[in-house]
Amino acid sequence: MKRFSQSYIWLLSAFVLFLCCSGLSAAGDLQAPFVKSGVTPSVQEYFAGVKSDGMVFNQSGDKLDPVPSYDVRGQRNEKLIQGQRKSVQRAFLYSLIVPGAGQYYNGSKIKAILFLGLEAASWAGHLSYHNKGLDKTAEFELFADDHWAESSYGDYLEINWDVRDDDSIYKNPPDTSSFLFTHHLPDTKTQQYYEMIGKYDQFVFGWDDVDSLEAPNPDAHKSEISANRNIYEDMRYEANKMYGRATTSLIVMMSNHLFSAMEAAWSAQRHNKKVDRFVDRVKFRAIMAQTDSEYFPMLTMTYKF
Repeated sequence: MKRFSQSYIWLLSAFVLFLCCSGLSAAGDLQAPFVKSGVTPSVQEYFAGVKSDGMVFNQSGDKLDPVPSYDVRGQRNEKLIQGQRKSVQRAFLYSLIVPGAGQYYNGSKIKAILFLGLEAASWAGHLSYHNKGLDKTAEFELFADDHWAESSYGDYLEINWDVRDDDSIYKNPPDTSSFLFTHHLPDTKTQQYYEMIGKYDQFVFGWDDVDSLEAPNPDAHKSEISANRNIYEDMRYEANKMYGRATTSLIVMMSNHLFSAMEAAWSAQRHNKKVDRFVDRVKFRAIMAQTDSEYFPMLTMTYKF
């Protein structure tokens, strides 16, 4: 058994030696790739040759003719680069029309949700407060119709100036040194009508909780107090507060449009600068490298730190 093992080892060694001798005899026909003068060029030397004159080494170590190449950076691959850039004008316009649209165009979904959410909230606030204001307005107008009478106001005018309409008193008061009406009651129940009867003292005698005058007293309206008038003014205040909040929501909405548009444009500019910096630092070069018998594709990339 020992003699058989030794014979097997000697046989295997002879076979390996045969293969080596065969390889040496074929050295003139088959060499390691990129061998020149018995020395394999370094990677830096090889790519330096490609970068300088577009040459590559063949298997024998000699340089071949310039090979077909495609300079990605030099040819400015527009579809790739422009596809990454964002239009500042388009981003601005999108968000100006619909807040968040420009941010979505820029690729920022979180910002888009925030701006669009604020838009929805401001719209909801505006409509809600405006409708509440309308409801409050209907309430105080109904209250005024029930508790303020133009006829009672006419009684006050008649006992003092013998007229039932303040038009003549307003235009030509009999005694300008002691009294002067500053407002004229509209002939129809307009917004100004409902504002005046609660806002100005001269209309206080129209409220049903104020007693009529027994004798002329042109200055009586200055000291007369009406509880219903105070209730009415509180109701008007609540209505105006709702309208004020509706207006504030509208201002927030408009500001959101403008700010969203400006932010979208700024983000697009910032994004484009990053793309430009990356493109300036990274250069791709696609070439067709060549061996003795065929071309093969090769892509090189350089990055500047």
